Amino acid sequence: MHGPGSGSTDQKPRFSNRPGSKCSSLGRFLVTKEHGRRNKRGFFIKGLDTDNQTAYARGLMIHGSKWVDGHCWMRYIPLNAKCCQGCVTVSTRGMDYLYSLINKEKKPLLLWNF
Repeated sequence: MHGPGSGSTDQKPRFSNRPGSKCSSLGRFLVTKEHGRRNKRGFFIKGLDTDNQTAYARGLMIHGSKWVDGHCWMRYIPLNAKCCQGCVTVSTRGMDYLYSLINKEKKPLLLWNF
């Protein structure tokens, strides 16, 4: 699921690299081993492309959400504007898998968000 910024909807998703936009960014990301302060089951991501280079400064992460669990059958849904800043958000089950994978892996991991 993606961020809700700029009026993003399932019919017309919007993406941005601009700080404060609450939009998700597209492209390649390096998944860091840095956990969030409030979300210990998430990892900060660093943008590797010009379209996402502010991701780390914006505090974007890959993390799970119970909200996604109840809506993952839908094609695309922007997350709640109160809690989402444009992070890459997956189901809690998906994050359980990723958390284990990321913590075990010794090589850098890339995330492609498209």
